Order: sequence, then C-alpha cells, then structure tokens
Amino acid sequence: MKVVDSLLNGSEKTVMRELEKIASDNAMRIFAKPRLSDVIQKHSTYLTKREFDFYTRSHCDFRCYRPRCPTGHGRRRI
Repeated sequence: MKVVDSLLNGSEKTVMRELEKIASDNAMRIFAKPRLSDVIQKHSTYLTKREFDFYTRSHCDFRCYRPRCPTGHGRRRI
C-alpha cells in the first residue's frame, strides 16, 4: 500500500491556498478535513444510529478558526 502524497486534491489545494491568504490577513487558521465530531459538540444530544454514524464518519472540507487572543476575548469560530 502506498501512502498518499497529500490529503487534498488539486481543487482543494487551490481553495486552501486562497483561504490561507485570507486567514493570514485576519489572524485566523485554516484546518483541512476536520471530522464533523471535532467541529460540532454533541454534548448530551441523542442521535439515532444513522445520525451518529454520519456525525462520527463525516468531515468538513475546511474550518476557519481564530485562536483566543491573550486577553481571552475575541475567539471566533466560523
């Protein structure tokens, strides 16, 4: 089995480059292909088996994130 050279295809690489340009100008970070369960907190929400499978197996293409500033204010998730 061969390990892939990149997790992103050509179109995703293009989008990632553009998002990173925008993010760097706005003190944000871009994450590629985070799991849905890493982006949305379920807490005690009941999910059917089908919903749970989707929640744990799906991913977002990209996630924009602004880290918490030193004062603890200004954290934004988009």
